[in-house]
Amino acid sequence: MVGVTVPLDPQRIMMYSRLDRDKEQVVFKMTEYSNLAKGLFESRAEMHRRVYTHQKVKSIEFMVCDALTLAQEPLGIRDAVADGADIQMYLHLDDSLIQRLQVLKADQYECARDIQKAQELLLQVAKRKLYKYVQEVTVSAGSPWQDKLPAAEEIIGYQSTSATGVGTLSRSLILGGQV
Repeated sequence: MVGVTVPLDPQRIMMYSRLDRDKEQVVFKMTEYSNLAKGLFESRAEMHRRVYTHQKVKSIEFMVCDALTLAQEPLGIRDAVADGADIQMYLHLDDSLIQRLQVLKADQYECARDIQKAQELLLQVAKRKLYKYVQEVTVSAGSPWQDKLPAAEEIIGYQSTSATGVGTLSRSLILGGQV
């Protein structure tokens, strides 16, 4: 479906494995170890490279996160993750949040404008009007930003608007990554 093949033969795995009831684990024949490692772990790494971190997938991820952030009050997200929160509230934080947000009546809440913005973001995702990927920058050793991520305003300060005449707003940047 996504072009990543998993080179595992399930029948072969079942043929060369057994259940160790004393240790409560599945035991595989040693000669099959490399097949399992290659099939499972290399396929997983390939999925990360080609699917999970794909630009479009990341755009959708950022848009859904933005929508949920905007609507966290009426959906109860903040209350569900607060210290001492009821575990039942936390357990309701699943994929159904998206559907609940889509049908939420914005005019019933004080944050109606935020709810409408969140619903519009989800509509844009459905119509594939996604955030645009512009550029990725790798911060090298010796860079002033090596130890901390730069602020959006710092990045914009390096941009030249003379060629296009168009400036970038700090709220238009998504900064992320590990330091």
